[in-house]
Amino acid sequence: MQIQDSQIRSTDQFPRWLSIKQLANYLGRSVQSIRKDVREKRLPATRIGGQIRFDKRDIDQLLEARKIVSVEELIDEASPTTDEFSQEGERP
Repeated sequence: MQIQDSQIRSTDQFPRWLSIKQLANYLGRSVQSIRKDVREKRLPATRIGGQIRFDKRDIDQLLEARKIVSVEELIDEASPTTDEFSQEGERP
């Protein structure tokens, strides 16, 4: 899948503390998926004045930590090992 220039969001247009809607826009995801990730503790969130907020620096660090360095790493993670191939061919 190719990303269009219009889909790339500038980080300069977002404040340091993001609301759920702002974070969904920043990440290009739905509000529902952000809420689910918060419930499952997959996103760092802070409650400020009774509202959930996200520190953009924490989100950026999380994205950086999950970044795939090369296409080879992506291929290696998706490819089955030789053990998996040999087990598939075996019959009981």
